[in-house]
Amino acid sequence: MTKQHKILAYFLPQFHECPFNNKWWGKGFTEWNNVQAAQPLKDGHYQPRVPADGYYDLTDDGILQQQFSHARDHGVDGFAIYHYWYDGERPLGKPLDKILADPSIDVNFSLCWANHSWTRSWKNRRGSADVLIEQTYASQKRQREKHYAYLLKAFSDRRYIDINGRPLFQIYIPEDVEDLEQYIDGLRDFVRTRSGLELHIAATVRSRQASYDYLRHFDSLTLAQPTLALFADDNLFAPRVAVPPMQKFFREKALQLPMPLKKLVYNIQDLTPDKPSYFYYDTVWSALLRQTERALETAPIQVNFSGFTEFDNTPRYVQRAKVIEGFSPEKFGHFMTRLIELARTQSSSVLFINAWNEWGEGMHLEGDQKYPDGRLVALKNALSSVDG
Repeated sequence: MTKQHKILAYFLPQFHECPFNNKWWGKGFTEWNNVQAAQPLKDGHYQPRVPADGYYDLTDDGILQQQFSHARDHGVDGFAIYHYWYDGERPLGKPLDKILADPSIDVNFSLCWANHSWTRSWKNRRGSADVLIEQTYASQKRQREKHYAYLLKAFSDRRYIDINGRPLFQIYIPEDVEDLEQYIDGLRDFVRTRSGLELHIAATVRSRQASYDYLRHFDSLTLAQPTLALFADDNLFAPRVAVPPMQKFFREKALQLPMPLKKLVYNIQDLTPDKPSYFYYDTVWSALLRQTERALETAPIQVNFSGFTEFDNTPRYVQRAKVIEGFSPEKFGHFMTRLIELARTQSSSVLFINAWNEWGEGMHLEGDQKYPDGRLVALKNALSSVDG
């Protein structure tokens, strides 16, 4: 029996020196600084995490090839690389540039446009309103076509991942894109006219929305996990007939506040003591599976499957961290088996794993000193148990 789904792991191109990070956080800063500085929040808390092969620089020759070869040996078909674009400015773009410039690097990849502004949210709550680089959406055709042209270069690469012959492109926060229909239609037309390629564009769903009308512009959607399993209803796409729990209700309302009021709320919150939030691994995964099953029944477009390894963003947020406790490679393998079994019943051809290397969020398939190959072996075994 052969594998029916492409397994794609999200890939964060953070781990190299970047002029923007040098300016904002100090010369030579990468997220390794946060990872190395992390401390346990209580007895038994697994921090800091140290990569099994040591801290690396993604601009070093051979690192990308080495990582993908190791991932592929354990069933990962490619990386969904986060792509940043701010009117031509491209923070963290060196790894992708390296791939596109060197056809000998045997890395299969797709792009996920991380279309959010960069802020100082790691520092404190009011840092969320301190914008380091703002995401704007150029209204002039010429400016937009600069973005389209860069994307087309990637889409045309022989290593770029497709769905049924159509290059796969994801948008991380689609509801934030100004003139979304115009932006997407323009991208499709630009790519079609210049290359003959038809795109498969996927929307990432990160929260419960009052309306999902914007999804009509997309070919599929991907559930952002474990975020949705932690904070959203089981049935994301069903009409809401009751008021959600108060904590979720106020959280949703807070996200809709105008920025001046958000700043006031953040300043007040920063006066209160910080306290970590703890969740249980089995509970979160069970919620994820329920959400996936409901989405298959009620989502307006095709659903791409998504799972996660684990989660602990202590390196970024310290005492404001969210920590999912109770992880083991065996549990990860068990829940991935269930997700893969569910995926086999559907027509979707991709399954995303969050993530390959989100070390600042404790969410990585890459090995650490505690489990050098445990997560990858668990994934490989899960695939073998289902697909043979």
